Amino acid sequence: MTRSLLVACVLVLGGVLLTGCGNGLQKETRQEAKQLLGDGHPKILRIETVRDVGGNRQVVATLEGHFKLAPPHGCGLAGPCRPSRPVSYAWLSFSQPKGMTGIQTTSAAQIAAIDNARSAKSLFSIFPDFTTTAIRCAVPRGNSSGTIAGGCITLFNTGAIGADAHVKSILFRERWPFTQTRDGHWPRGSKVGGWIVSLDRTGHVQSIRVFGDRPPQLRQ
Repeated sequence: MTRSLLVACVLVLGGVLLTGCGNGLQKETRQEAKQLLGDGHPKILRIETVRDVGGNRQVVATLEGHFKLAPPHGCGLAGPCRPSRPVSYAWLSFSQPKGMTGIQTTSAAQIAAIDNARSAKSLFSIFPDFTTTAIRCAVPRGNSSGTIAGGCITLFNTGAIGADAHVKSILFRERWPFTQTRDGHWPRGSKVGGWIVSLDRTGHVQSIRVFGDRPPQLRQ
């Protein structure tokens, strides 16, 4: 499960609540899924509550279902819209209180690729298991038991477009230290670094390398 500065929910597998989330949050998720994805009864693989880097409380759900995406805006100007390909997996996010929503299609292979990459090292547990947004996270200090307030994001490298694209690598990127500023921007002097996890065609980890500024986790 994603370890952020605020985690109010825990992992949900196969639609079975383990602890903490409550039926209310599942109900909200299904309502949002019906409105945005055309399926009010998706299989909820997991639900997590995090803080994005703007400080907003976000609920992020990994869903499996029979989803229908709206056609691209304005596609009628160039002629009839082609029917959207069937979508079976998606990340759905919405803020609490309400105000922001978002969806990103994905696939079982992409979800598994993230899970495989995150399980390669315990220090990757602070990074989200979705690619929809950056979150606030507590970056461990390698030379002590303390942490540094930061921002964490997980990104794909597929070399192609679409949920079916093979994931060549996953980037775990962190930025630190996080300090709230009046204009919402990161302060000068913040650092950016992390890891690139390369994967084979089956989604298994092949190599791991560090990039950017040396992550605090690696300090002796």
